[in-house]
Amino acid sequence: MLGATAFTFSTSEPANVYYTLDGSRPTYGSPKLALAGMREGVQNITVNSDTTVNWFSIDIAGNVESNYKPDGQGSNYNKQRVGVQ
Repeated sequence: MLGATAFTFSTSEPANVYYTLDGSRPTYGSPKLALAGMREGVQNITVNSDTTVNWFSIDIAGNVESNYKPDGQGSNYNKQRVGVQ
C-alpha cells in the first residue's frame, strides 16, 4: 500500500501560487496556496499517489511568473512530478 507525501511551495517574494493536481493547466480558478494559520506559514498539500503538480505564481504587483497567461492557452507554467513511496 502506498503512503502519502506532503509538500509546499516557496517563493522569493510575496506571491499567490495557483496549482492543479489533476494534470490540467492552472488558472485563476485553480486552488490557491493559503496560509496554514497565524504564524504557521503556508499550508502543506498532501497527495496519496504519484502526481504531477502544475502551478504559476503572481506577485503582489500583478506580475505573472514567466508571462504565463492563466486565461489563455499557454503551457509555460511550472510542472513537477511528486512521488509517493
